[in-house]
Amino acid sequence: MSLSSDNSSGTAPHGGLPYGDSTYGGALGALANAAWQVLLAAGTVAIALGVLVPAWPDASLVVVGVLVGIHLLVGGVFQLAGAGEGGGS
Repeated sequence: MSLSSDNSSGTAPHGGLPYGDSTYGGALGALANAAWQVLLAAGTVAIALGVLVPAWPDASLVVVGVLVGIHLLVGGVFQLAGAGEGGGS
């Protein structure tokens, strides 16, 4: 039994992803970058709405209601599309 750290097969221990494979790392890196940008945008919009609602309550509540409705509609469409892809196997 050898304790050598040499991994000549090029794969991670226990059947993981290959070391240094830019295909997986690049895709995961791009996904992480996109997720970070989406979170930043969502946080910025939430802060802006949090400031605007007390300043203009009547008009802001209508806008917030419309935005929440759009958010629920788009989220529901994506959830149905995701369920349709994995449900038929």
